[in-house]
Amino acid sequence: MILESHSKIGGCASNFYRSDREFSFDVGATTISGFDSPKPLGKLLDELKLKDQARTKLKKLDIGMKVFYKDEIITRFSDQNKWLDENERVFKDTKIIELWKQIFKDEKLAWQLLNQNENLMPCNGAQYFKILFSKDFLLNLKGLKLLPYLYKPFSQLLDSYKIDNVDFINFINEQLMITTQSDYQKSPILSAIMGLNYPQEVYYPIGSIKNIGELILQQYQESGNEIYLRQEVESIEKINGLYSIKTNIEKSKKSTCQENEFLTKAVISNAPIWTMKDLVKIDQYKKKIELECKKNPESWGAFTVYFVAKIKLDLGTNYLQIHAPKAIPNCKTHPHSNGSIFVTISDSKLNDRAPEGWTSFTISTHTNAKQWFQLSKNEYQERKIQTQEFIIDLLCSTIPELRHCEKSFLISGTPHSFEHYTKRKVGFVGGIAHDYSKPLIFMPQQRLSNEKIYLAGDTTFPGQGITAVVYSAMSLVNRL
Repeated sequence: MILESHSKIGGCASNFYRSDREFSFDVGATTISGFDSPKPLGKLLDELKLKDQARTKLKKLDIGMKVFYKDEIITRFSDQNKWLDENERVFKDTKIIELWKQIFKDEKLAWQLLNQNENLMPCNGAQYFKILFSKDFLLNLKGLKLLPYLYKPFSQLLDSYKIDNVDFINFINEQLMITTQSDYQKSPILSAIMGLNYPQEVYYPIGSIKNIGELILQQYQESGNEIYLRQEVESIEKINGLYSIKTNIEKSKKSTCQENEFLTKAVISNAPIWTMKDLVKIDQYKKKIELECKKNPESWGAFTVYFVAKIKLDLGTNYLQIHAPKAIPNCKTHPHSNGSIFVTISDSKLNDRAPEGWTSFTISTHTNAKQWFQLSKNEYQERKIQTQEFIIDLLCSTIPELRHCEKSFLISGTPHSFEHYTKRKVGFVGGIAHDYSKPLIFMPQQRLSNEKIYLAGDTTFPGQGITAVVYSAMSLVNRL
């Protein structure tokens, strides 16, 4: 049985409509990756025998994204050789080419290890020993070379190649913010090389990213299982050896189930640790989860802008990253960075998210989540409008023909919006930012005490997005 607080599945990986479902927007500027085996999403869909159906709902891109940096357009080709040629054209440094060749090689090994070892979140030395000697011992032995990559920042790898190209470092930093939520000085080498290479495999989800989730949900329900929508969990307690889960259906009279208390022998939660801290009322567990929250008190939030424009665009890809020439208001990320925006553009040939002649836009950037709370109504609106106008102007400066065309349904969302709709505490999205000083083994464990309360999701495995969430879930299944 699944309890879902929203009216649809997916959370941040979902969509919403305007004008009687004529226009569709992603909740976040979200791509699909990890679909190719042996990566997590592909492996899951293979096991569920849903991959062929899922493939019909995706469009593979030859260009993962285009990056607009200063006066340069950097094309992230999926083909490795083309991507190496592009680096040579833009950065003109053979050391950078050699770096990418190592990234390709080490990323491939990392995915082989993840595929072979479905639980790389060990709790003790015995479990590490078990991983080392499981299945293909020689592959695991070879993978030991990646172990130091968990404890060293990506900047050390750049130093080893004597790379100090400022433009390349700026490019790398904003790419890492998409996948690791850290810069090159904090992101561990291992997560950085996996994150930096993700544009080699990017899919555009036709219609909506939630369509893949709905395929899995359909199979789940056909197997006799239940999902109850608009059931916001308010507390988890223990009564006579069972877990009592209480929900609030008063907030939504449209709930698909009118019960507000459920008894179960075990609980699996996809909620982040910060949300779980307020839900669980069991003393032993609460102390453990509070400790994890103290270790990881912060995460990034997102500022998003949504609108449609009467324009037809064909830029060779559906995804853009645009570096800001000056700091984005209320969205400062790092001292030496102005930040960037990530743009999802609907497909003008498919007309899957907007009718003929129109284009749907979802734009996202990082922001300090907590700054959007405890503001007066006027302060909140002023900041929101200031940031929205800057982002729209930045996009129109990049795509000049967009500036004067007709626009509609222009709205924006802050971490306050994400907290309201996704129930993620303080609107934190994307999990825990990667930090080489807090490597993999210090991530919150999926089982924090003797209680049968288990955690999945992006705060129990390093990395944001579908790949991290799916791997976390499959790791938990393997453990159980």
